[in-house]
Amino acid sequence: PEVPLDGVRMARKCMFFDSSRAIKELGYEPTPVEAALERAVAWYRDNPPSVTEKYAAELAENYRLEDEIAAVYRQSCEALAAIEPEAKDFHHPYPHPKKPGLNRDHRAR
Repeated sequence: PEVPLDGVRMARKCMFFDSSRAIKELGYEPTPVEAALERAVAWYRDNPPSVTEKYAAELAENYRLEDEIAAVYRQSCEALAAIEPEAKDFHHPYPHPKKPGLNRDHRAR
C-alpha cells in the first residue's frame, strides 16, 4: 500500500510519551490496547451516527467530486508519463573548479 511521505518521516523518529501528568492532573487511567479498542468499538456500535437526508446527499456529492478529482489525477499522471524528458545542457554562471586550489574550472572561468 502507498504510504504518505510525512508518515514515513514520522515513523523514522523514536517518540516516547509520558502520561504521568495526565494521570496526576486529570485522573487518567492507562488501559491495555485490547481493552481500549473493545471499549471504542462498543461505543461506536452503541452510538451510531444519525444520517439525515441532507447529510446523505452531501456525502454522495462529496464522493462524486472525489471520484472526478481522482479521474483528473489519473489522466494527469498518464499525460505526464507520456512526456519524453529533454536533456538540457545547463551550467552555472559561476566557476566550479574540479580540484582545490585551482583558480579556474574546466571551462577556463
